[in-house]
Amino acid sequence: MRCVAVLLLAGVATGCVTNTDCWMNGVCNNGACVCGKGWKGENCTLLNILPAPVVGAYGYAPNVSSWGGLPTLIDGKWHLHVAEMVNGCGLASWQKNSRVVHAVAENMTGPYTREDVTLGVWAHNPQLAVDNSTGTPTYLLFHIGDGTPGSSPENCGENTPEPPPPTETSNVLHTADSPYGPWEPYNGLPGINNPSPYVFPNGTIVLTGTEWVIWRANSWKGPWTSTNMVWEGNGGQGVWEDPYIFYDPTMSVWKMIAHVWPNYAPDEPACDHNYSLREAGFAYSLDGVHWVQSPNPPFDNKVQHTDGSTTALSTRERPKVIFAADGHTPIGLSNGVSANPEPWGCKDKPGVDWTYTLVVPIGQ
Repeated sequence: MRCVAVLLLAGVATGCVTNTDCWMNGVCNNGACVCGKGWKGENCTLLNILPAPVVGAYGYAPNVSSWGGLPTLIDGKWHLHVAEMVNGCGLASWQKNSRVVHAVAENMTGPYTREDVTLGVWAHNPQLAVDNSTGTPTYLLFHIGDGTPGSSPENCGENTPEPPPPTETSNVLHTADSPYGPWEPYNGLPGINNPSPYVFPNGTIVLTGTEWVIWRANSWKGPWTSTNMVWEGNGGQGVWEDPYIFYDPTMSVWKMIAHVWPNYAPDEPACDHNYSLREAGFAYSLDGVHWVQSPNPPFDNKVQHTDGSTTALSTRERPKVIFAADGHTPIGLSNGVSANPEPWGCKDKPGVDWTYTLVVPIGQ
């Protein structure tokens, strides 16, 4: 649990006693937090996000609705496996029209150009991990869906043919020796919604999802053991979902970035109310099981651009942190976003459901 902070000046500044008062994103030095690379703020609770290009990473231009992925630097180019809606449809069709495509860019922030289709309809929320434990990389693509449509995709564009159904078996993991594939299904993974993996250099893997269970194995092939997460601290307003976990060896601590959405009554359509936004949550864990939640979001819905303009997003979801070559220094943040002017709950309302994938740099 966090230690009680001391006041440097009553009502003005909050100091620290231990590194936990700096949320394990910095060290406590003589009562003040010294933030580590990628973090800022009095108690190191904010990602140090820098201005981003006006054009999003994928789906902004050309216009195609996409919903997030994790850019990975491979052989000098950035590779993005990203959720994309087919047939000219927006996010409202995601449960029928989502597929995973592979796009490539020269820069981390994009724009990315589609190279090929990794998994056809239906597949969603991809996250790429790389296992280098054997000396030769194995690319692990975690996702939901199995590439087989449960029903016919919607057709939202003119004269747009429906894609042919793939012939994959049910799974949430595909593997390949190249980011271009070919991708082979693996069926031994536990059922996990929106899986988020972390792979250590020796191949040990830790996995979680929206069920808030930690899965561990010595290899991505299993066998797997599971432990329920235990929450501590004050997570603030809103409902947490879609965690992204990673290990920070500089602080010997696990960290989590999650999407946080507003509370609303179950019988009230979310699109009818302009609920107070809380875009993200941060938590840390010393053992990977007990997680201390912060009430302070690590980022908000405002995006500063390199041309001096600002975009206020109606929602900023599917958070994924991009790391430097050392594997633990944050250099970027990826999200699935909506920039429509209507409230958060309208992101999948037909007519205003165009979404895109945004990647912003994180400063050191």
